[in-house]
Amino acid sequence: ALALEIRYALIIASVVSMAAGLPSHLIGALVAHRIWRPAQALAHIRHNPDPFARCRALISLYPHLSDRQRSGVMAEVLAAAQAVSYRAARARILIELVSCVEPPDRKRILDQALAIVRMLTNDHDKAQILGELASRGFTAERYGIVDEALAAAWAIKEGRYRAPALACLANSLAQPQRREVLADALRTARSYRFWNRSIVLAKVGQHLPENDRPAVAVEALAAGQEITYDWFQAHLLTEVALCLPESQRVAALVEALSATLAIDDERQEAEALLQLAPHLPHAPAAEALPAVRALTDAKDQAQVLRALALSLPDAARPAALAEALKAARRIGDDSQRALELSQLALYFSEPHSATILAEALEAARAISKDRGAAAALEAL
Repeated sequence: ALALEIRYALIIASVVSMAAGLPSHLIGALVAHRIWRPAQALAHIRHNPDPFARCRALISLYPHLSDRQRSGVMAEVLAAAQAVSYRAARARILIELVSCVEPPDRKRILDQALAIVRMLTNDHDKAQILGELASRGFTAERYGIVDEALAAAWAIKEGRYRAPALACLANSLAQPQRREVLADALRTARSYRFWNRSIVLAKVGQHLPENDRPAVAVEALAAGQEITYDWFQAHLLTEVALCLPESQRVAALVEALSATLAIDDERQEAEALLQLAPHLPHAPAAEALPAVRALTDAKDQAQVLRALALSLPDAARPAALAEALKAARRIGDDSQRALELSQLALYFSEPHSATILAEALEAARAISKDRGAAAALEAL
């Protein structure tokens, strides 16, 4: 009887931990590549005890469902979101959901998200979420949320977060309000007096009209010149490069790459490369490859190679992605390996993408076996 009880406990725990171990976008990819059926994916998602992860997985599955299934899944996401205790996470779920649903439902869900944002006490969370809202193309004018979005941005107390949030939102406004909000963002950045003021200026400058950007880029460099930490200078040069017009950007990106490759700490170098890689032109991207290959951490190497691949010439891209795949397969942690493999699969065509997704699924199953056994034994 005890042996049977242990077996049943292991089965139940394995199902639950398998659902918890699958990266959300992997589930959508498995259905897209017909490795799983939608009903099979839904069954796995519904076993996940974490409401935030369950919401993310349901949203990743949403585009692959029938119209009848979508209606039920949208209601399921909205219900599960109410169980997410961390308000910022709940707002992010709603903003992700807006990307999937039909226009009649978007305004209602955006209003719910903004109501949550206004209640947030963490300025960094507020700034990030408002930036996500703007980056997803939900223009404040089109959806009638101008006043709510700006009120949330102006309520951010810290200037280093308020200035970029206002600048991001300004892009979705019509003139003359856009000009006024950008001016307010720039005034806020200039009045911020802490050590990272230069980064704040450069981030705001990226949203200014092209003719105004060079002066702000120079101002940002001047503000940060006394801070000599190698990682900071690399980060600043990258942000300044993105602030410049196209005609001046290439030279600035090359300078940012030189500063990045001079960073002593390997982890900080990898993080800086990850930020810079998507913006590099073909030639500098190719020059960065030896440094990326020298990274000793398999996860860092896989992530940077994946980010760098799209900046390489077409002829060099397949080899870089193949190297990224080799590095991903060397990642020792099952969870990290599953996540990186599932992201890499998006860069490959059939039949390679399906094979990589199967590897990611196998890594996720390895997580579930360990967690499931531990959970079952703990329950007993």
